[in-house]
Amino acid sequence: MDLVKLIGKSYKTISMVIKEEDVVPFSKATKQKDEIFFNKIVAQNEGYSNIVCPPTYLISIGMKHNILNECLEDIEIGLERILHAGQEFNYSSLVFVEDKISMKTIFKNAYEKKEGKLIFFVYESKFYNQNEVEVCVMNNTLLLRS
Repeated sequence: MDLVKLIGKSYKTISMVIKEEDVVPFSKATKQKDEIFFNKIVAQNEGYSNIVCPPTYLISIGMKHNILNECLEDIEIGLERILHAGQEFNYSSLVFVEDKISMKTIFKNAYEKKEGKLIFFVYESKFYNQNEVEVCVMNNTLLLRS
């Protein structure tokens, strides 16, 4: 596998409308405390247009559309050999229920540590709302132990 050739590769852009029936259970599962993540009336009383998506919610968009499987096919590694090594979200705007969010992912980098015994794969996903405004950049790092 020639990782250098893969750096910069773009994956298909995926889009979905954020639904309350997805956000509320996610908010509960991630133990959000603020009612703006559960209740539209509370969120609107706080000045928001709708229920606010919790900070890590956007990762679920790629999961629902199996972007990870495409990434792993390119690096010729099965899911059972990969560990999640980290993720970072940099928001420029909040995301709300009923927003249409598009996700564009690229293979950003690959690097080794411990004389090649650890190989890290970094993917960058940019998220845009229905107005084509970038709302978040997420870096997701996967680890292969050899």
